[in-house]
Amino acid sequence: MRGIQLGFLVAAVLSVAACGETSSGEGTGGTGGTGDQHPVDQCVNDADQAIYDDLGAGAVGNVAAGCANPAAGCGGPLGAILGGDTSESAKMALGDCIAQCVSDETGLSTGCTSCYGMITACSIGSCLQPCLPPNSGSEECAACSTENCGFFDACLGI
Repeated sequence: MRGIQLGFLVAAVLSVAACGETSSGEGTGGTGGTGDQHPVDQCVNDADQAIYDDLGAGAVGNVAAGCANPAAGCGGPLGAILGGDTSESAKMALGDCIAQCVSDETGLSTGCTSCYGMITACSIGSCLQPCLPPNSGSEECAACSTENCGFFDACLGI
């Protein structure tokens, strides 16, 4: 079930990202990266849980998808990945940008939003082909995101 939900988050992000395929630019690295060591239990605190309760199920994933839109200010890092740079530094730049955007939009802690930045960057960098429409939400997309970006639940603490 979580793999399918993760797949839908990926699909939502990639649907938005597909609209910005002509964006280009470079970003800088930081804490939102997708390296081998991933944080755990980043959203397990009273303040973040209160925000989740107020926003409702799925709302933060939708915000993250919107933050991946080039118009939201992440066009440079997104354009680098869509242009073929799937390096860790490119994913870190996109992850950091999305994490900051999600934090600004929701009030969630930067530790918690870094999980959304990392999953979005990982998914765009690793699962672009199997998740682009019309395959958004497909089993192939969900399997790719689970295989390549399966750290998401542990990062959130669920």
